[in-house]
Amino acid sequence: MLKKSINLLMGLALLAAPVLTSCDKQSNGNETPGGKPLGENTIIIGSEEGAVEKVNYTFESSWQVNNGLKWVKVTPLSGFSGDNEITITTLEANEELSERVGYFSLAVNGGLIKNWVVQEGKKGLAPVISVVGASADAATVTVNVNGNMTYEVSTEESWLTLGEVSYADSVLLADNATRSKYVASSFTAELQSNSGELRTADIILTAEDGSTYNVSIQQMGELVADFSQDFLRRSLAIRFTATWCGYCPTMAASIDMAIESCPERIIPFTLHATNSDGGLAYSGTNNFASLYSIEGYPTGIMNGYAQIENYPSSTASKMFVDVAEEAASKLPSKTNIGGFVSVSGGNITVSGSVAIKEAGDYAISVFILEDDIIYNQASGGSDYQHNYVVRKDMAGIYGTEFSASANSYHEFNFTAPVPSNVKNESNLHVVIYVTYDGTYAGSVANVIYDNYGLVIDNVVDIKANDLCVFKYEE
Repeated sequence: MLKKSINLLMGLALLAAPVLTSCDKQSNGNETPGGKPLGENTIIIGSEEGAVEKVNYTFESSWQVNNGLKWVKVTPLSGFSGDNEITITTLEANEELSERVGYFSLAVNGGLIKNWVVQEGKKGLAPVISVVGASADAATVTVNVNGNMTYEVSTEESWLTLGEVSYADSVLLADNATRSKYVASSFTAELQSNSGELRTADIILTAEDGSTYNVSIQQMGELVADFSQDFLRRSLAIRFTATWCGYCPTMAASIDMAIESCPERIIPFTLHATNSDGGLAYSGTNNFASLYSIEGYPTGIMNGYAQIENYPSSTASKMFVDVAEEAASKLPSKTNIGGFVSVSGGNITVSGSVAIKEAGDYAISVFILEDDIIYNQASGGSDYQHNYVVRKDMAGIYGTEFSASANSYHEFNFTAPVPSNVKNESNLHVVIYVTYDGTYAGSVANVIYDNYGLVIDNVVDIKANDLCVFKYEE
């Protein structure tokens, strides 16, 4: 158990110059607003619940603890002059890899001694992405890992070569003296070109304590469809919303419930009104609102033909699920979509292929979406999490048209700068969908079926630097 010995000479001399010393840091000489000297000390304690550190002080007057930390117990809370031992005990484990930092104060003779407590993080590594996607071309892929241990990387695959691990500089914690053990790191993987099918390489990260972690790299190969199988039918759930709309969080919850119930079938797509605040507005929302004759918010549109109004969440979520399942059974997909999304150098590149079973005229739409945007929402609070937010169209608002013969492919490639309103590139993903002229009149109760002129035939959602291959009904 680490012992710290700190001699404090309080009294009139304290008013002239602080003399707090510590093996961790020295007093910074800052002063309280009233002109009283303020000393500082750092105590580092284990990550587990019940970790204990003791600090010895010598005071020349009585003293008292001011502790607002809920995860640390300090005893005793007061004492008298002379030698004193203060015990710091953690009340809960720190399950994060980064340190937890806070402080309690000792009030002595009109001055304050700030005691920073640094609870170490749980030992571990956390790859930023556990499955990294790559195109079929030869390329160098960077894998990012956060953690508080050093590690080595290895793989049994011969089609990629791993580089050395590089560690970022550690940062100072809030005590302005202790450097964090939690750092970002990265390593590279040089991939050979792939002319075959999709392939996967497992990379083992072996940490300094012997524990292991896994990262997989999936490299896109040639996309070949099995036209004899039924293509997996996914449905696009468009939600018209706005930050000022107090009823809108209910429909957001309905769609989340529907996705949880039917994750393979439903892909969300959130269109914010052009007068939404917080940089959430999408300039093309009015175009969509005109296409679907939207009269109020929130409104949901499924697959371009089914309108769902704002019922209670349990009711509306079932309607979203029922429309998706109806489409799978009554309106099977004519198309299958596979592709790769790269976010690098300030640009987004989307490439891939559409497999088409039935000859005809189609259009492909490509949209950049962002998740985890924290901003105020009427009836949702100031820290509301906005997800599936449409940021930019890459193939035009209504898509790029193409014609195809039966059992054929349509290759696509789109590139655009990362939109300036994006908050975090790591939260980006791309929704790709295919439409054709037509309509569909289903029979799900309380759903309004209308002829808007376009049917969304199929849709995929691909995260940044990830890929999607052709999928089939089971």
